[in-house]
Amino acid sequence: MHIQEALLFVGAIAASVFGATAALTKGHDLSSVGIMETQQGANWLTTEGKNTTIESIFGGGGMDSVRLRIWTDGDYDLDYTLALAQRFSKAGYKIYLDMHFSDTWADPSDQSIPSSWDDTSVDTL
Repeated sequence: MHIQEALLFVGAIAASVFGATAALTKGHDLSSVGIMETQQGANWLTTEGKNTTIESIFGGGGMDSVRLRIWTDGDYDLDYTLALAQRFSKAGYKIYLDMHFSDTWADPSDQSIPSSWDDTSVDTL
């Protein structure tokens, strides 16, 4: 009897996990795509060697979301990130912003105050 209960429990768990796969998000951080295309001349090819967009490559693989990092200044500033967000949104992707309150790379152990905030008081921040 205990084996049957255990199998029913495992079956219920498996059904809930596999039934929830539609709620999963599949995505990539594509923050550098614009820089790669404009500054490095990157282009995107199908497996047959034909030019295409990165949106169609990843979308064809089931991707539905794009993570974009945004800095207060520098390469990934508001204008650059907004243009990418509009591009990927138009292609049907959900957009997730990764905000760095910094002029460059930041992580919890190293996050410099943006240079434009140097003269800003702590109370104002």
